Amino acid sequence: FNNLNYGMTGGEHSATTPQGANTVTTRYGHLERPMDICATVAVNGASFVARSTSFERHLPDLITQAISNEGFSLIDIWELCTAYYVPNNRFSKKALEQSLDELGFTQGILHQDKQPEYANAYRTAVADRLGLASLPAHPLPSKYTHNIATRINCIIAGSAGQRIGTSAGIFCRAAVLSGLWVSQQNDYPVTVRSGYSLSEVILSAEKIHYTGFEKPDLMVVLSEEGLEKVASYIGQLTEQDTLFINASLLPLEIPAKVIGLDFKGKVNKHKRSLLALEEVLLHSKIFPIEAWKEAISMREKLAGEKFA
Repeated sequence: FNNLNYGMTGGEHSATTPQGANTVTTRYGHLERPMDICATVAVNGASFVARSTSFERHLPDLITQAISNEGFSLIDIWELCTAYYVPNNRFSKKALEQSLDELGFTQGILHQDKQPEYANAYRTAVADRLGLASLPAHPLPSKYTHNIATRINCIIAGSAGQRIGTSAGIFCRAAVLSGLWVSQQNDYPVTVRSGYSLSEVILSAEKIHYTGFEKPDLMVVLSEEGLEKVASYIGQLTEQDTLFINASLLPLEIPAKVIGLDFKGKVNKHKRSLLALEEVLLHSKIFPIEAWKEAISMREKLAGEKFA
């Protein structure tokens, strides 16, 4: 339902404000002709379109019809804005109805066209696909073994351009090759290619039914931006947990086991996440390094590259 009060909540003009109106943002009169909301939605496929004023005694029945309609419904309801518009424009019920007449905005049901409701139409369209995968599966064979009894929650954090998501994806692929269940969730700001980059990875010997976690068991932190983003998680690490971190970000006084990664500028920043995860495997032996190398070889762009 489109409830029009001739303006916005702060008294500004809107796309439906009448010409000549005095608002907070049009002190010398609004110049634009108001948009015909009903004509706009009707031409774009709405199946029930109506216009009324808030003074119409049959408005409840009109609203009932709109709710009962199968498809998209819109009612353009004109009312008096007693907070801003009426005091600034000496407006009344009679003036409102006169405005509608002058604009040629007819009241009542303006357009009615039987259209299938979207959810019902979708269920009908996919009825023969129920229970089937929406995309073809590309399973990876379990070629290696692993050393996980239950589940390990991991966080890999760095900056844009450090291939955090790519490296985490390779890590997950290697885990699958080792017979593990995995999930990966990436996070980065809307300003793509700048700021932090984060991947949450779960490795499990059993099916993963919930992909969130409150505390990580293993963390990899490669930059100041990544460190700032995951500071609260680092504070939760215990003596049983491990943090792999760029040595330039040390020292950190935490109970977890801390392993510094000394890049010393000799490693291309785009490869640091790959090297860091390789160090994770060499220390933790979660699954064989051979699985990691095979997973990298599956990425054609990385297969022939040197990391150092």
